[in-house]
Amino acid sequence: MRYKRIFFYLFLLLILGWIYTPGFLKLRKYALLLHQDEREIEELKRKNKELKKEIHLLENDPFIIEKLGREELGLAKEGEIVYKIR
Repeated sequence: MRYKRIFFYLFLLLILGWIYTPGFLKLRKYALLLHQDEREIEELKRKNKELKKEIHLLENDPFIIEKLGREELGLAKEGEIVYKIR
């Protein structure tokens, strides 16, 4: 009688494992995806903060504006002579 009870509980445990294992694996997969997405969000927030700082500098810092004008656009102040060396 005792063996029947043990086999019954083992059988019940096997069936429950068979039913709940796919759901548990799916839950684990989604938890990992959530963690990856959270890391990506933090990285994007950091980049966004850096870009906002750069925008602020471009709008308000005359030294940065002059530097970019000279380096990227080849501009010069009035009276300056620009020499291009290749």
